[in-house]
Amino acid sequence: MMSPDSPPRVIYFYHLPKCAGLYMNALLCDIAIDRGADYAHFRRMDNTRTRESDRELIRFLETVHHGGLTIVYHHHGHMGMDELFEPLAAARERVRQAGGTLYAFTCLRDPVSHFISRVNFLGLDLNKAIRDERTHNLLYKYYLYNHPANHKEIRYDKEFFRSRLAAMDDIFFQEDLDPAIRTLNQQAGTDRLLTIDKRIKPPPPPSVSSNETEYRVRPNDEQRRLIKELNPWDQWFYAEVAGGNWRSPA
Repeated sequence: MMSPDSPPRVIYFYHLPKCAGLYMNALLCDIAIDRGADYAHFRRMDNTRTRESDRELIRFLETVHHGGLTIVYHHHGHMGMDELFEPLAAARERVRQAGGTLYAFTCLRDPVSHFISRVNFLGLDLNKAIRDERTHNLLYKYYLYNHPANHKEIRYDKEFFRSRLAAMDDIFFQEDLDPAIRTLNQQAGTDRLLTIDKRIKPPPPPSVSSNETEYRVRPNDEQRRLIKELNPWDQWFYAEVAGGNWRSPA
Protein backbone atom coordinates (compact mmCIF):
# COMPACT_ATOMS: atom_id res chain seq x y z
CA MET A 1 0.00 0.00 0.00
CA MET A 2 1.36 3.41 -0.96
CA SER A 3 1.86 6.08 1.66
CA PRO A 4 -0.04 9.34 1.08
CA ASP A 5 3.31 11.04 1.67
CA SER A 6 4.97 9.22 -1.23
CA PRO A 7 5.58 11.04 -4.54
CA PRO A 8 2.37 11.47 -6.55
CA ARG A 9 1.45 8.79 -9.02
CA VAL A 10 -1.64 9.30 -11.18
CA ILE A 11 -3.30 6.78 -13.49
CA TYR A 12 -5.83 8.54 -15.74
CA PHE A 13 -8.29 6.48 -17.81
CA TYR A 14 -10.30 8.24 -20.53
CA HIS A 15 -13.09 5.81 -21.39
CA LEU A 16 -14.27 5.72 -25.01
CA PRO A 17 -17.71 4.05 -25.02
CA LYS A 18 -17.92 0.36 -25.97
CA CYS A 19 -14.13 0.02 -25.82
CA ALA A 20 -13.49 -2.25 -22.82
CA GLY A 21 -14.43 0.45 -20.34
CA LEU A 22 -16.44 -1.87 -18.05
CA TYR A 23 -13.48 -4.23 -17.81
CA MET A 24 -10.83 -1.55 -17.36
CA ASN A 25 -12.81 0.37 -14.75
CA ALA A 26 -13.36 -2.83 -12.74
CA LEU A 27 -9.65 -3.59 -12.93
CA LEU A 28 -8.74 -0.06 -11.82
CA CYS A 29 -11.16 -0.31 -8.88
CA ASP A 30 -9.48 -3.54 -7.81
CA ILE A 31 -6.04 -1.96 -8.14
CA ALA A 32 -7.21 1.02 -6.06
CA ILE A 33 -8.36 -1.34 -3.30
CA ASP A 34 -5.13 -3.34 -3.46
CA ARG A 35 -2.94 -0.23 -3.28
CA GLY A 36 -5.09 1.87 -0.95
CA ALA A 37 -5.31 4.48 -3.68
CA ASP A 38 -7.70 7.39 -4.08
CA TYR A 39 -10.25 6.64 -6.80
CA ALA A 40 -11.88 9.58 -8.59
CA HIS A 41 -14.96 8.89 -10.71
CA PHE A 42 -15.90 11.50 -13.33
CA ARG A 43 -19.10 10.44 -15.01
CA ARG A 44 -22.39 12.35 -15.01
CA MET A 45 -25.37 10.04 -15.23
CA ASP A 46 -27.31 12.55 -17.34
CA ASN A 47 -24.33 12.57 -19.77
CA THR A 48 -24.47 16.35 -20.24
CA ARG A 49 -21.39 18.49 -19.87
CA THR A 50 -21.93 21.69 -17.85
CA ARG A 51 -19.82 24.58 -16.59
CA GLU A 52 -19.92 22.99 -13.15
CA SER A 53 -18.70 19.64 -14.47
CA ASP A 54 -15.84 21.49 -16.20
CA ARG A 55 -14.93 23.31 -12.99
CA GLU A 56 -15.14 20.08 -10.99
CA LEU A 57 -12.64 18.31 -13.24
CA ILE A 58 -10.26 21.28 -13.48
CA ARG A 59 -10.26 21.78 -9.70
CA PHE A 60 -9.50 18.12 -9.22
CA LEU A 61 -6.57 18.20 -11.67
CA GLU A 62 -5.12 21.12 -9.74
CA THR A 63 -4.71 18.87 -6.67
CA VAL A 64 -3.46 15.52 -8.01
CA HIS A 65 0.20 16.42 -7.36
CA HIS A 66 -0.23 16.35 -3.57
CA GLY A 67 1.05 12.80 -3.10
CA GLY A 68 0.11 9.13 -3.10
CA LEU A 69 -1.56 7.07 -5.82
CA THR A 70 -4.66 8.48 -7.51
CA ILE A 71 -6.71 6.58 -10.09
CA VAL A 72 -9.02 8.63 -12.30
CA TYR A 73 -11.95 7.31 -14.33
CA HIS A 74 -13.23 9.85 -16.91
CA HIS A 75 -16.36 9.13 -18.95
CA HIS A 76 -19.63 10.92 -19.89
CA GLY A 77 -20.50 14.50 -19.02
CA HIS A 78 -17.10 16.18 -18.95
CA MET A 79 -14.63 17.74 -21.36
CA GLY A 80 -13.09 15.73 -24.15
CA MET A 81 -9.42 15.89 -25.06
CA ASP A 82 -9.98 18.90 -27.31
CA GLU A 83 -10.31 21.20 -24.28
CA LEU A 84 -8.86 18.98 -21.56
CA PHE A 85 -5.51 18.66 -23.30
CA GLU A 86 -3.95 21.76 -21.74
CA PRO A 87 -5.28 21.30 -18.16
CA LEU A 88 -4.13 17.68 -18.25
CA ALA A 89 -0.69 18.73 -19.50
CA ALA A 90 -0.47 21.31 -16.71
CA ALA A 91 -1.41 18.64 -14.14
CA ARG A 92 1.23 16.33 -15.60
CA GLU A 93 3.88 19.03 -15.16
CA ARG A 94 2.85 19.74 -11.55
CA VAL A 95 3.06 16.03 -10.79
CA ARG A 96 6.50 15.84 -12.45
CA GLN A 97 7.77 18.78 -10.44
CA ALA A 98 6.58 17.02 -7.28
CA GLY A 99 8.72 14.02 -8.22
CA GLY A 100 5.90 11.85 -9.52
CA THR A 101 4.30 10.58 -12.72
CA LEU A 102 0.97 11.00 -14.47
CA TYR A 103 0.08 8.13 -16.78
CA ALA A 104 -2.88 8.66 -19.13
CA PHE A 105 -4.38 5.98 -21.34
CA THR A 106 -7.45 4.97 -23.28
CA CYS A 107 -8.68 1.88 -25.11
CA LEU A 108 -9.76 1.67 -28.72
CA ARG A 109 -11.69 -0.84 -30.79
CA ASP A 110 -12.04 -1.82 -34.43
CA PRO A 111 -14.51 0.78 -35.77
CA VAL A 112 -16.88 -1.68 -37.42
CA SER A 113 -17.02 -3.80 -34.26
CA HIS A 114 -17.57 -0.62 -32.23
CA PHE A 115 -20.44 0.52 -34.47
CA ILE A 116 -22.18 -2.87 -34.25
CA SER A 117 -21.74 -3.01 -30.47
CA ARG A 118 -23.25 0.45 -30.03
CA VAL A 119 -26.23 -0.38 -32.27
CA ASN A 120 -26.96 -3.48 -30.21
CA PHE A 121 -26.38 -1.80 -26.86
CA LEU A 122 -28.76 1.07 -27.64
CA GLY A 123 -31.27 -1.06 -29.54
CA LEU A 124 -30.96 1.02 -32.72
CA ASP A 125 -32.26 0.11 -36.15
CA LEU A 126 -29.12 -0.99 -37.98
CA ASN A 127 -29.98 0.37 -41.43
CA LYS A 128 -31.09 3.74 -40.02
CA ALA A 129 -27.95 3.97 -37.88
CA ILE A 130 -25.73 3.22 -40.87
CA ARG A 131 -27.22 6.20 -42.74
CA ASP A 132 -27.53 8.58 -39.77
CA GLU A 133 -24.63 11.05 -39.75
CA ARG A 134 -25.03 11.50 -36.00
CA THR A 135 -23.81 7.94 -35.49
CA HIS A 136 -20.78 8.32 -37.74
CA ASN A 137 -17.16 8.61 -36.57
CA LEU A 138 -18.11 8.46 -32.90
CA LEU A 139 -14.70 7.24 -31.74
CA TYR A 140 -13.02 10.29 -33.29
CA LYS A 141 -15.72 12.65 -32.00
CA TYR A 142 -15.87 11.20 -28.49
CA TYR A 143 -12.12 11.40 -28.05
CA LEU A 144 -12.22 15.13 -28.79
CA TYR A 145 -15.61 16.16 -27.42
CA ASN A 146 -16.84 13.42 -25.06
CA HIS A 147 -20.55 12.48 -25.12
CA PRO A 148 -22.59 12.97 -28.35
CA ALA A 149 -24.60 15.63 -26.51
CA ASN A 150 -21.51 17.81 -26.97
CA HIS A 151 -21.05 17.09 -30.68
CA LYS A 152 -21.88 20.35 -32.39
CA GLU A 153 -19.05 21.73 -34.53
CA ILE A 154 -16.63 18.90 -35.34
CA ARG A 155 -13.08 19.67 -36.35
CA TYR A 156 -11.93 17.04 -38.83
CA ASP A 157 -8.20 17.70 -38.97
CA LYS A 158 -5.55 14.99 -38.82
CA GLU A 159 -2.71 17.14 -37.50
CA PHE A 160 -4.92 18.70 -34.83
CA PHE A 161 -6.18 15.29 -33.78
CA ARG A 162 -2.64 13.97 -33.58
CA SER A 163 -1.74 16.89 -31.33
CA ARG A 164 -4.54 15.87 -28.95
CA LEU A 165 -3.53 12.21 -29.03
CA ALA A 166 -0.31 13.38 -27.37
CA ALA A 167 -2.32 13.61 -24.13
CA MET A 168 -2.14 9.80 -23.96
CA ASP A 169 0.83 7.77 -22.84
CA ASP A 170 -0.72 4.58 -24.20
CA ILE A 171 -3.68 3.55 -26.32
CA PHE A 172 -4.61 -0.12 -25.99
CA PHE A 173 -6.87 -2.27 -28.13
CA GLN A 174 -9.94 -4.09 -26.87
CA GLU A 175 -8.93 -7.00 -29.10
CA ASP A 176 -5.86 -7.62 -26.88
CA LEU A 177 -5.97 -6.22 -23.35
CA ASP A 178 -3.02 -8.19 -21.94
CA PRO A 179 -0.59 -5.29 -22.52
CA ALA A 180 -2.98 -2.95 -20.69
CA ILE A 181 -3.30 -5.31 -17.72
CA ARG A 182 0.47 -5.68 -17.38
CA THR A 183 1.11 -1.96 -17.78
CA LEU A 184 -1.51 -0.86 -15.25
CA ASN A 185 -0.21 -3.27 -12.64
CA GLN A 186 3.30 -1.94 -13.24
CA GLN A 187 2.16 1.67 -13.04
CA ALA A 188 0.33 1.03 -9.77
CA GLY A 189 3.10 -1.11 -8.29
CA THR A 190 0.83 -4.01 -7.35
CA ASP A 191 2.49 -6.92 -5.59
CA ARG A 192 0.82 -9.41 -7.95
CA LEU A 193 -0.82 -9.27 -11.34
CA LEU A 194 -4.45 -8.27 -10.81
CA THR A 195 -6.85 -9.22 -13.59
CA ILE A 196 -10.60 -9.40 -13.87
CA ASP A 197 -10.34 -13.16 -13.20
CA LYS A 198 -8.71 -12.44 -9.84
CA ARG A 199 -11.21 -9.95 -8.54
CA ILE A 200 -11.00 -8.63 -5.00
CA LYS A 201 -14.69 -7.73 -5.00
CA PRO A 202 -17.22 -10.42 -6.06
CA PRO A 203 -19.15 -9.83 -9.31
CA PRO A 204 -22.65 -8.33 -9.00
CA PRO A 205 -25.58 -10.73 -8.69
CA PRO A 206 -27.58 -11.57 -11.84
CA SER A 207 -30.36 -9.19 -10.76
CA VAL A 208 -28.01 -6.20 -11.10
CA SER A 209 -27.81 -4.73 -14.58
CA SER A 210 -24.48 -4.42 -16.35
CA ASN A 211 -23.13 -2.46 -19.30
CA GLU A 212 -22.44 -5.57 -21.36
CA THR A 213 -23.89 -5.80 -24.85
CA GLU A 214 -26.29 -8.53 -25.93
CA TYR A 215 -25.96 -9.01 -29.68
CA ARG A 216 -29.33 -9.25 -31.40
CA VAL A 217 -28.33 -7.57 -34.66
CA ARG A 218 -25.46 -8.78 -36.84
CA PRO A 219 -24.77 -7.02 -40.16
CA ASN A 220 -24.28 -8.74 -43.47
CA ASP A 221 -21.23 -8.13 -45.68
CA GLU A 222 -22.82 -5.18 -47.49
CA GLN A 223 -23.80 -3.50 -44.23
CA ARG A 224 -20.27 -3.99 -42.92
CA ARG A 225 -18.90 -2.42 -46.08
CA LEU A 226 -21.14 0.61 -45.64
CA ILE A 227 -20.22 1.01 -41.96
CA LYS A 228 -16.56 1.06 -42.92
CA GLU A 229 -17.10 3.43 -45.83
CA LEU A 230 -19.25 5.91 -43.89
CA ASN A 231 -16.93 6.14 -40.87
CA PRO A 232 -13.63 7.16 -42.46
CA TRP A 233 -12.37 9.21 -39.52
CA ASP A 234 -12.83 6.32 -37.12
CA GLN A 235 -11.02 4.09 -39.60
CA TRP A 236 -8.18 6.60 -39.79
CA PHE A 237 -8.02 6.94 -35.98
CA TYR A 238 -7.74 3.18 -35.55
CA ALA A 239 -5.12 2.82 -38.29
CA GLU A 240 -3.13 5.74 -36.90
CA VAL A 241 -2.88 4.10 -33.50
CA ALA A 242 -2.30 0.59 -34.89
CA GLY A 243 0.56 1.92 -37.01
CA GLY A 244 2.17 3.74 -34.09
CA ASN A 245 2.06 7.02 -36.02
CA TRP A 246 0.33 8.91 -33.18
CA ARG A 247 3.31 8.81 -30.86
CA SER A 248 5.45 11.93 -30.74
CA PRO A 249 9.12 11.39 -31.62
CA ALA A 250 11.25 10.82 -28.53
